[in-house]
Amino acid sequence: MRGGKDYSRREFMTKPLVYLTSAGLLSASRRLWAAKAVLTENAPNSGEIIQRRLGRTGVTLPVVNMGVLNADIPGLLVRAYELGVRHFDTAPNYQAGRSEEMLGNFVKEHGVRDKVVIGTKVLLSPEIRKAGAAELKVQFLKIFEGSLRRLQVDYIDILYSHGIDNATDVNDPRVLEVLAELKKQGKIRFPGVSTHSGQDKVLKAVAESGFHDVVLVAINFTMSENKPLLGAIKNAAAKGVGLIAMKTQAGGGARTPMHPRGSRTASARPPRSGGCCSTKPSPPRFRAPTQKTRTTSSFPS
Repeated sequence: MRGGKDYSRREFMTKPLVYLTSAGLLSASRRLWAAKAVLTENAPNSGEIIQRRLGRTGVTLPVVNMGVLNADIPGLLVRAYELGVRHFDTAPNYQAGRSEEMLGNFVKEHGVRDKVVIGTKVLLSPEIRKAGAAELKVQFLKIFEGSLRRLQVDYIDILYSHGIDNATDVNDPRVLEVLAELKKQGKIRFPGVSTHSGQDKVLKAVAESGFHDVVLVAINFTMSENKPLLGAIKNAAAKGVGLIAMKTQAGGGARTPMHPRGSRTASARPPRSGGCCSTKPSPPRFRAPTQKTRTTSSFPS
């Protein structure tokens, strides 16, 4: 590690847990440690990571990926990569931009840009949505260029229109024009949509239009009886749409009368301000050291 101090592997593995506890992220760490078992369970050969194709993109990824919403310790990215994770999902409003900065630092320091798939997002406020085409394009590109700068890359693998909950916004011609232009310029590889509510309608619109290559969709055990959503997922997959699951742990809580089976979350806790779809960035819950880190572990290809 940099910063004038060398860490043993034991310290590297245990000290982040202390930080996670203080930040309220211990459950996320446990999921990360469980990732190795999920990545290799039922694989054809012992220890072989399970891979699946992401729809018509042609990209093949491990079945477990990492959302970097609340992961604010750089060592977690290092360990996730060592376990076999190759897709990292972030957004400019996660930790007030710190999430993208941390991911960008990791990718650049370890020289793994060609080995990982980066997904980030553009969240347009209702005010921007009401603006004219020219102003919307200016604001969209401003958000996008900020992500490129924080991630220290010249292209994004998957760029999502963030927090879409209706078919109209899926097919907003102003947004589609900007995304098509960015793809033509080589600044994005695949346009996508992320959706937290109205998901069956969003998925149907994406499948019918054929423009977006990927949908980031909330799916977990609380939705096991949501037939419209499950049917929309099946239909989108059949049309070649790449599907990535989020909210897979259902918030870590038990169902309550307020959140019955089939609801989007199983947690009775009120949403945090500046959450994943807020247009106002939330401050980091834990500020990691500013110095860059480096691991002595070799990185597999």
